[in-house]
Amino acid sequence: MVIPGSHSRRVNGILGLLCRANYPGMVRIDGVVQPAMKWSHWHAASDQTDRAGRCYNSKADRVMKELWDYYTLAEGVRREDADDVVNRVCVHQVQDLFYETKLMCRRIYHARRGHRVTRAQAVHLPLTKEQYLTVNMRLHRLRLIALKLIYDLSCARVRAGASCLVCGDGQLLGGHCGQVVE
Repeated sequence: MVIPGSHSRRVNGILGLLCRANYPGMVRIDGVVQPAMKWSHWHAASDQTDRAGRCYNSKADRVMKELWDYYTLAEGVRREDADDVVNRVCVHQVQDLFYETKLMCRRIYHARRGHRVTRAQAVHLPLTKEQYLTVNMRLHRLRLIALKLIYDLSCARVRAGASCLVCGDGQLLGGHCGQVVE
């Protein structure tokens, strides 16, 4: 799809980075303000002008257009076809975003207390809501509010018998859903 060697990083890695960098925080969907948790929420979020003076239709549009700052399409590949593939990949990148953020918070939390935690160990080290919120991952205030709302919504859904918003299988942002004390 892209010209080999046009960039040293893998396309999916750059897309993940762009999705994280352009996380919209809170979005209004059907009149309800909620944390952006799906790729469709990036499409609903308005963009702001950057330092270069560029402003796109949505955060999703920014991610897609900025990808082509890094890569060149291979000869014979239509831009529309490439954008369809990028859209499908971004759906999965956004799903992974919350899982990876959860693991990163856990690793940073323990590192600041002098304990080195591997990624594999972090999977089994739940944190409380308060512990998550003490981890400063250079999040904008709205992003921190979104993280708190995601946590609260996940708690409520799991208690009601539904799957967790974050991972879908009962694993809550703050650890196993049944063991979180608020």
